[in-house]
Amino acid sequence: MSNRTVQRGQRMVAYAEEMINQMLTWEGEHPEADLDDMESDLLCMRHQMSEKWLQEIVQQRAESSRGGDVRCERYGQVMRLKGNKAKRWQTLVGELTVERRYYYCRAVRLGFSPLDRQMRLPSGSRPSLEHPHPRKRAPPGGRREGKISS
Repeated sequence: MSNRTVQRGQRMVAYAEEMINQMLTWEGEHPEADLDDMESDLLCMRHQMSEKWLQEIVQQRAESSRGGDVRCERYGQVMRLKGNKAKRWQTLVGELTVERRYYYCRAVRLGFSPLDRQMRLPSGSRPSLEHPHPRKRAPPGGRREGKISS
């Protein structure tokens, strides 16, 4: 296992521990919580952890996708590396922002990121998908009263 993979794993474990500590604190502060409240918070935590972990995994792929020359599909010319460019997508687990290598072909005046194609990322932002439990979804910018906050 590479050093980067080990470091990524450590960040993911640290975040999981942070989420567990938040849940334990909330549990101690809300002994009257019913099953519905507990389930709602656990699902929210799982959602937050999935979003964080997906961000880690995809960013790692972006950082490790440094290959040889990237050629224009239309003309076969080597495309010029423009540097890293951030792109944002809405996924099933939340918003994902990735810094990835971006290339430009002067002949066709188009830019391209090989990672987008490699991971089959859409060219635009995917529309927001409904949360699987809309009844318990937190309001924008915060959580329901008495709930765990991230």
